[in-house]
Amino acid sequence: MLPLGPWNCDYCGGTIKMKDGWLEYLTDEDHRSYGLKIFHHMEIGEPLGYCCSYQPNGRRRVGLPISSCNLVHFISHDGLTELLKIQKYDKLDADEVSLMIRRLHIPGYEQARPFFETAVREGIIHPPSTPGFFCQEDIQAVWSHYRIQNLNTLQQEQSP
Repeated sequence: MLPLGPWNCDYCGGTIKMKDGWLEYLTDEDHRSYGLKIFHHMEIGEPLGYCCSYQPNGRRRVGLPISSCNLVHFISHDGLTELLKIQKYDKLDADEVSLMIRRLHIPGYEQARPFFETAVREGIIHPPSTPGFFCQEDIQAVWSHYRIQNLNTLQQEQSP
């Protein structure tokens, strides 16, 4: 079975382990939420002025209310429920939530995601009937063809 994670930071593009990742989104003046992102959480001791976040102390100053929570919270059945609750009550766009659910809960999706368009164009997989919704067979084919490696396994093997 393909792994859940690691994930890619939506700001810097770097790899994020579950313990280091957070989700966040903004809420505008009309109380509509948007911009659901995975990011490296700013830890105490990092240089001020640099973090992968919407946070006011980070490089992305936007002046709007920010909601954020540790990624660990969203990687469970309760986390899936929480994402659906955010969609409904914080009025987060259904497409944003749907993509985040696929990224967080479909094994192998996050690592294969950058290759989907090319894989379809090259005939490795067929385009899905609904764009962005790839089945496990297609995700496995992308992993195999592009030789995606399970970073979780590699990191565990390298640990002392």
